[in-house]
Amino acid sequence: MVTSIVLSAGESSRMGNENKLLLPYSDSTVLYTTLSALRHSSSNHILLITGKYHAEIVASIQSLQQEVDIIYNQDYPLGMSTSIILGVKNTNPTHGLMICLGDMPKLTTDDYNLLINAYITLVNKSPHLIVAPRYKGKRGNPVIFSPHYRNQILQNNYPEGCRNIIKENEQNIAYIEMSTEHCLIDIDTKEDYLKLI
Repeated sequence: MVTSIVLSAGESSRMGNENKLLLPYSDSTVLYTTLSALRHSSSNHILLITGKYHAEIVASIQSLQQEVDIIYNQDYPLGMSTSIILGVKNTNPTHGLMICLGDMPKLTTDDYNLLINAYITLVNKSPHLIVAPRYKGKRGNPVIFSPHYRNQILQNNYPEGCRNIIKENEQNIAYIEMSTEHCLIDIDTKEDYLKLI
C-alpha cells in the first residue's frame, strides 16, 4: 500500500507573480495533470498539501476533490519539509510514502506505477527500502520511503525535503531505471515552463 503526498504549498517565488502549479498545461493545468496521472495509478491514497495558494488550488481541482484529500499547511513559509511532515502525519502508518512534486506534469501513470510496483515487489524482503527513479545516472522524483522511515521523516529538521535522509541511507535505495527523463523535469522558472510546453 502506498500513499502519495503531493507537495503544492510553495510560493513559486522564482515565477514572479504567477503560481506555477496553475499555469496551463495540456488541456488543464500543471497540477491537475500531475494529480490526474496519480489518480489513475496504483496509489492507494492521494494527499495534496497546499499553502499560500490554497484557495486557488482547491478551486482549480474541484472535479478531483472526491479522490484527493487536501490539507492546508500553515507553516509553508518554513520550507518543504513542513509539508512532507504534515502529509506523513495524515497517512496510514503501514503505507509506503511516495513524496511527489506538484510541478512534474510530464510524469505519466505508467511512470508512477513502475515505481509503486517495484516498491510493492521489494519491500517485504527489504523493510528499510527506498525506491527512487533514475535516468541516465541522475536520480529524480518521486521517491518512495518504506514505513521504516516514518519517524525519521517526522523528526527531520532539514527544511528542503528528505535529501538528507536519502543520502544517509544510500545503501537501501533501489534505483529504478526510467526510459524517459520525465522524472527529472520540474518547473522552477518561466524558462522551465516555456521549455516544458
